[in-house]
Amino acid sequence: MTDGSAATVSHLRPPAGPGRRPAVAPDASPAARVCAELAGLDLAQVTLSEMARRVAALAHHLVPAACDASVTVLDGRRFCTVAFAGRLGAVLDERQYGPEYGPGMTALATGLPVDVPDTSRDDAHAEFGRQAARHGVTSAFAVPVPIGHDAMASLTLYASGTTTLDRCNRDVATDVATGSAVMLANVLTYAAAVDLAAQLREAMMSRSVIEQAKGMIMAERRCSADAAFAILREASVRSNRKVRDLAHAMVVNAQR
Repeated sequence: MTDGSAATVSHLRPPAGPGRRPAVAPDASPAARVCAELAGLDLAQVTLSEMARRVAALAHHLVPAACDASVTVLDGRRFCTVAFAGRLGAVLDERQYGPEYGPGMTALATGLPVDVPDTSRDDAHAEFGRQAARHGVTSAFAVPVPIGHDAMASLTLYASGTTTLDRCNRDVATDVATGSAVMLANVLTYAAAVDLAAQLREAMMSRSVIEQAKGMIMAERRCSADAAFAILREASVRSNRKVRDLAHAMVVNAQR
């Protein structure tokens, strides 16, 4: 990565997800097949990186002409997760983060699909095109994957030799992206809920210890709860310590 962020980079063969998966009809859409494949995963055990790896592997499997696939997730302003179906995707994806973005980054930036029918003639991503052609990739197609939570993703497919990512393949890729958006969003929703629960627990613990410290001050100073908190807050300012930390120290010292 060239933006200085801490990225998670990995690759995976086509997945065989754990546990029992929901049944899916043979003629189900690619989006439905993605959801069916990934719906049985335990969100408490699956990271965003793991889900992105599985999405890349499924896209490689479901798009007939694809010789490889990669997924990039933009979390806020950091490119936090990059996943690949194979080593070729890893090599080419690294070429997308220089001054001349590749199709995946362009799809992220614009929110629009990017079709590169001939990498050797890709003026919009000249450096990427040269590197892709050097590795035998003749065409590429990137599609945005809107997942909410101030995050965005893109799915990039690569084809080699005489195989091209024609209209049919691009339609499949777009449908895969639709199903992938749901599953990636589920991971972020679960993670946000876990973070919120942790914040609430910390807030409750902080309130409890502050109430204990206020009670100690009220008993010692024979003052009201509001006056006790004002005393605690003034002591916090003088000592340059958080009210919570000062209250905790008071309670611990009283218990000795």
